[in-house]
Formats: sequence, C-alpha cells, structure tokens
Amino acid sequence: MIKINLSSNQKDELEKIFLMDIYDDYECNDNHHPNRGEILKSLGTEENRQFLQTQFRSLYDYFYDDAGNIKKDKVKSLLLADREKMEEFIEIFGSCDDKKLSNKLLYKIFRYYNFSKRKTAYNICHKLGVTVCPYCNRSYIMTLEKKCVRPQFDHYFPKSIYPYLALSLYNLIPSCSICNMAKSNMDTHKTPILYPYEEEFGEEAVFAVDVNDNDQFVQYMRGNSSEFQVTIKSTDHVLKDQIKFQNDTLHITELYNEHKDYITDIFKNYHINTPKRMEELLKNFPELFSTEEEIRSLLFMNDIRHDNWGKRPLAKLTHDIYIELRSIT
Repeated sequence: MIKINLSSNQKDELEKIFLMDIYDDYECNDNHHPNRGEILKSLGTEENRQFLQTQFRSLYDYFYDDAGNIKKDKVKSLLLADREKMEEFIEIFGSCDDKKLSNKLLYKIFRYYNFSKRKTAYNICHKLGVTVCPYCNRSYIMTLEKKCVRPQFDHYFPKSIYPYLALSLYNLIPSCSICNMAKSNMDTHKTPILYPYEEEFGEEAVFAVDVNDNDQFVQYMRGNSSEFQVTIKSTDHVLKDQIKFQNDTLHITELYNEHKDYITDIFKNYHINTPKRMEELLKNFPELFSTEEEIRSLLFMNDIRHDNWGKRPLAKLTHDIYIELRSIT
C-alpha cells in the first residue's frame, strides 16, 4: 500500500549491483565472483539451449538469434523490465502451467534460488532502503548484510506462473512473511493489486474508524468502548476494485483491527496535545520543529508526513486517523 520511492541515482546503483552479479563479465574468468554473468552462462550451455528450443520456443526465439547466439540486449531488457514491459513479456510468453517445466526454468535456466541466497540479494535490499513492508505498512523488514538477515522477496508476478520473470529486478518486492504468504502465487496479471514501485493507497484510500462525534471519541479515548472497526475508504474509482481485492487478499483491515490498543493511544495523544499546546511547542522549540506535523509525529512516535510513511510501521494508519480526528474535534 506504500510506494517504494527510488531516485534516479538509487535506480542506477541498484541496477549496477544487480547486473554486475548476474549479467556482466560473462567472458571474465573471475574466481572471486564465480556467479558473475550467471544468466548468460546458463543460456550458453547446449543443454539449456536445446531445452528452450524444444520446450519453450517463444523464450528460445527471444534469447537467441538465427545462429543460436545469445542476444544479450534482450536478456538485459528482461532483467530490468518495468511493470509495463513485464506485462508485454507475459503477453508474449504466456503462463507456465506445467509445474515440472516451471521448476526447470527456475532451477536450471534462471537459477533464482541460487541468486536468492547470494550476497547480492542482501545488497539489493539494503540499497532499496525499504525498512517497512510496502504491502501492509505493519512490519519492519530490516536488512543486516553481515548477519544474513533480509526481507523476503515477493514476486509481484508470481514466479511459479511466470518463471521467466523470476530474475526481473522490478518484479522483486521486499516484503514481510505474512504478506508474502498471503499473496502466495496469486496471478496479479489477471487480477492485479497495487504495484509498489508505482502505486500506493495515498490520499485516495484511507483508513477510518468512523468517529462521528465528540461523545463517541471520548468513549473510545477513555477505553469505555472498543467497538470501533478499522475500514478502508476509497475515493479512486479507477483503483477501487484493486484496493478492495488487495485488502481482502492480504487481510489488511482484519490485521489492522488487531491494533485497537494502538489506535486508542492515538485518541488519547490527540486529546491531550491540544492545538494550544502545539502552538506552545512550536514557539518554545523552533530549533526542533517547523510544523505541527513534525510535533505530531514525535508525539505519536510515528511519522505522519506522506514522504515518510514507509519508514515506520502503521504510519499511514496514524496519519489517516489523525486527519479524521481533526475533522470532528
């Protein structure tokens, strides 16, 4: 639900790290980096060439010229494909419904599982700088390269159905185990959800608890009632169905309703820290704060500023409830 924002410099560095590991230096005999150019080495074996020629002809025609030489620019295009380009590949190559064939592509041709265990996979997660699951914005997904700790990679277009996209860089979504398990091999080509490198819930899909008046707010704040329900309200008619499907598939509102104690603390925090106190803090600590949002972020122990939603769990929820409370009190 939270967009993964990458600067042009981040993208360049990310792609450089990725290609250096799996694509570049194919003809370089580098004993220190035996996996360099692995995809080209794999496509260069006679066994794999014949396999593709007989079992997956459309891929063979894409990867090789009439003389059987690898078209390296085509390989690179597949590895760095954005969503639109991946959709084009799906239209060309189709789905792989044969599990045996799919596993052959994953293990022998693209060798995704080998890649997923290498240092480069950890480097990529680190360079992405994604510290909270973009699908749910609930769980930290830190990367510790030296300790071999990193987020799970969800394949936006599932590798079991589209194995030729298993190594496409922008098909890899760092995620928490709960979202990765819930999404599983859901076919997002047929029934898409929001694509984190391009889309997010934003202001068009907001969390709400339907606090209708001050009396209701007081009851919730004091803990006299916990009957409120977290819902998602969407005003974007184009993405509305995708948002609903994503919510249902990843169980977002169900999981968020397990955080009612956190939400009650937001109510209390908002009540205690009145607009007058905000003014006092701005006046007394100009070296620390320049806006009320900065103060609220500190008091909520979360960052409600849009650009920082992806840095802490439940940041968007916190922002949306704050806006809802501001409208009724």
